[in-house]
Amino acid sequence: MLESSDFQPRLACEVASQGKEIVLVRDGLEFAIEPEGSSAEELESFLTYLDGTRTLSDIQRELDAGQRQRLTSFLEDLDRYRLLDDAGRVKIRSGTQALLELEDLASELMEKSINRNIFWTSVLGEPGKCPKSVFYGLAVENYHFLFRESLFDSPVLPFVPSARARHLMNEFYCSEYGHDELVLRALNAIGISRADADDSLPLPETLALCNALSYWASCDPLFFFATLGVLEGKDPEVDLFIEACEKNELPPGFIGPMRQHSDINRKAEHGNLTRLIFAEIPFIDDETMARMRRQMRLFVEMYDDFYSSIWTFYSTTSDLVRRMSTL
Repeated sequence: MLESSDFQPRLACEVASQGKEIVLVRDGLEFAIEPEGSSAEELESFLTYLDGTRTLSDIQRELDAGQRQRLTSFLEDLDRYRLLDDAGRVKIRSGTQALLELEDLASELMEKSINRNIFWTSVLGEPGKCPKSVFYGLAVENYHFLFRESLFDSPVLPFVPSARARHLMNEFYCSEYGHDELVLRALNAIGISRADADDSLPLPETLALCNALSYWASCDPLFFFATLGVLEGKDPEVDLFIEACEKNELPPGFIGPMRQHSDINRKAEHGNLTRLIFAEIPFIDDETMARMRRQMRLFVEMYDDFYSSIWTFYSTTSDLVRRMSTL
């Protein structure tokens, strides 16, 4: 932060005088200031500048070249011992504020990728001309995803920082339980049995997404919570994929269970779960926020790959089951 001209230096300690010695006190620890090139009077003058009301550039304009050099060295010493703060920098925001920033970023990234990828532009743009195998392929990969959901939901169930967040996540987990069976019923309607499903292999991109979510759930639960709003969707009224299935005149036995799965999610407002959880997070610091922004870019890229790979594979094949037994 010392490199920034907008840095507003502020002492993060108390100043005490002991005779001719200047002592800085923080958390019961005392730090004696030794002049080393500066007089005691000059150091005292420097300390008066460090009240957080002026930027580093403002202070330097009031000093000559030699004083500026000595001030920089003095600030580096203070920063090294964590006796300096930046009054102009917002270091924390509420969980809700943080999530709104992440949602804006996710929406921007999705508009440039997922919303324009070959899968969704084909399924939603011209559903009647889209190969039926693509619709079925999404169900197959969705089954694999839901079948493994416990691997990435379970690690966050005992979320320690918030009892309310734990309660919300456990409610969600119970509501999601068995959704793979609903999708399997849809697959049964197009000739894919349980034995076929057990012998099937997910696409690499599906497995990669599951593994990434499992990692985040175990190692970075806050970011994992941030992904749920994207995965569950936020539209409470319609499911565009189900509408596209109907326009493509897919079998009612396939559409029915898929609609049931969608209706459960929408009526339980799963798309709002992330906001409810983040409302229970009192604050999020800059470092955590920067990490989550980086990871959101990776997550959206992987989610885009998930859908694009479904189109790439299933639009050119009539065999919906990638069998492990044939490997």
